[in-house]
Amino acid sequence: MSLAGPQTTWAAGQARAIALTSGKSISQSPRISPEGMRIVYVRDSNLWIMNDAGGGRNQLTHFTVVKRLPSGAQHPSWSPDGKRIVFRGIPTERRGGIFVINADGSNLKQLTTNWLDDEPDWSPDGHHIVFTSRPHLWVMEPDGQNAHPLTLGNLGDAVEFSPRWSPKGDQIAYLLGGSGVPKIRMIGANGENPRSLDVDSYNLAWSRDGKFLYFQYGSPLKTISAQDGTAIQTILDWNRGYENVFDVSPDEKWMVSDFACEDGPCPGSGQIYKLHLP
Repeated sequence: MSLAGPQTTWAAGQARAIALTSGKSISQSPRISPEGMRIVYVRDSNLWIMNDAGGGRNQLTHFTVVKRLPSGAQHPSWSPDGKRIVFRGIPTERRGGIFVINADGSNLKQLTTNWLDDEPDWSPDGHHIVFTSRPHLWVMEPDGQNAHPLTLGNLGDAVEFSPRWSPKGDQIAYLLGGSGVPKIRMIGANGENPRSLDVDSYNLAWSRDGKFLYFQYGSPLKTISAQDGTAIQTILDWNRGYENVFDVSPDEKWMVSDFACEDGPCPGSGQIYKLHLP
């Protein structure tokens, strides 16, 4: 099934996918703003912003990208008021950490200095940021102060990553992966009550009411109970690869995905698509 055109319709759920980006530049890691009208994403290893129809594009960061070396901007997340964006930045080879920038591209600040710090996510009350500092999850205040580990213990060769705050801010869902397929795990925002939902996943997002998690392993987008890992339901099967990065809109009527494929180039790889959910 080709995604070369401006839009494609899938039979499952009659969902429609609309390309929001195009061209040879690689676009990935989209995150939808709290009001649902803007999308921040990574294009050629720098942060960009556009509206929910793909227009009004503006480049936020201007890092010098070094080919074949870790550099640039990655994994953005919005502040709950939609005024700032936190992300992983590596301005130069192996010199970076967690950064924050205003949504208009002004006031860039570096919060941490470990270039391995990654995948930050802003708490819904705006008071904390959770992030991966391999192999564990850490939490800090939005100015970078009082950084401390949220999780402890020997993980062997495993790494905790992709943390996502629940809408109420009382829980954090994340992935635990090592040599095998990552599993969804949960922990209280206070670091207590860690548990596994024992479900394979490469990406996740919360439902608006905090009762379910959207997750994706293989092609289907599914939901699962955040309480006990039951009631798995398939929402959409778009027949893409295993490593799509997606985000769900605040009203849960649509989502964005970058359609990255697991095994090399494929139709639609490296662009951002908007899908209307059934």
